[in-house]
Amino acid sequence: MDDPSIDSPPSAAPGDAGMVMLDRERRVVLTSGVAVGAVLDQRGGTLESVVGERAAAALDPLVDEALAGRSRIGEVTLDDGRVLSVCGAPCHVAGAACVLSARDVTRERQLETRLRDAHRLETVGTLARRMAHDFNNILMGILGCADLAQRMIDDESRAHPFLEELKQAALRGSTLTRQLLVVARRSEARPALMRLEQAVGECERLLRAIVTDTIRLERVASGEGWAVRADHVELQQSLVHLLLNARDAMPSGGTVTVSTDEVTVSDTTVAPEGLAPGDYCVLSVEDDGPGMAPEVRDRALEPFFTTSAATRSGLGLTTVAEFARRAGGAALVTSAEGRGTRVSIFIPRAVPLAPPG
Repeated sequence: MDDPSIDSPPSAAPGDAGMVMLDRERRVVLTSGVAVGAVLDQRGGTLESVVGERAAAALDPLVDEALAGRSRIGEVTLDDGRVLSVCGAPCHVAGAACVLSARDVTRERQLETRLRDAHRLETVGTLARRMAHDFNNILMGILGCADLAQRMIDDESRAHPFLEELKQAALRGSTLTRQLLVVARRSEARPALMRLEQAVGECERLLRAIVTDTIRLERVASGEGWAVRADHVELQQSLVHLLLNARDAMPSGGTVTVSTDEVTVSDTTVAPEGLAPGDYCVLSVEDDGPGMAPEVRDRALEPFFTTSAATRSGLGLTTVAEFARRAGGAALVTSAEGRGTRVSIFIPRAVPLAPPG
């Protein structure tokens, strides 16, 4: 750029943009635009008063370059979490010496992060698919040998419990392989029409066996009996994962509530981000445990994220979210410290095809 100076003030910025003009003493000459929070007359103030102390410190190099007659571009994160792309340039208008033009790129950065996560998940899926067959063959060999050994030793042998534990460990490994394949989106789903309340009832004995004697399991059903189209096995697996998480969150006991409901999602409905408007059946599992901190809740559905690394693979809630996605819906985690945790699975209402005329 031959002449980086600006001969006239920038025009009014749209809602995702803004600007700050500073004099040589770094005092504000003019502010404009929602992106920098310029809703009040802040002439004579400091950059800190406009964008906050931390962001102002990050912008110091841009201001230094602009005051020296050079343009420079950078990014800064505001105290409210928004990310701004900022261009600093010299400016010789109305007593100003430099101008910082900002554009809100928060949404773009969020999309980039999701894209990176998607690539990472695809890499994990490729690895899982390559390993699953060989790994299952190994596990089946272990299970077979352990079973034969149990039959060959005396019933009173002290080796029986160790062999049984070996078989259970191999079965857990097989379950983990299936979870990886679900996350990898390559296992075959077998969707069928069902009612969520009926599906929960069919596996209630299993669910009650999961929780301990100190945990009370309650069921709540609401709605008119809408049907959904989903994989029955994946639904049961998701329920098991949610019950295990709820049980582990309440080592001293409490209440777990499994509920089914029917909602019509609109722009004002509390629902997973990006869920299309329409009718949904909702399956929720709620505990009255200690809840999650915001930074834990926001990462709860991420693959391999767990707060119990010694006992969990970090794929439980990811499997739940993937089941919801394969059924055409999404999962939502709501939680607050001291107020328990609720995981809801939104599945679109299935409209049965009309019989042929």
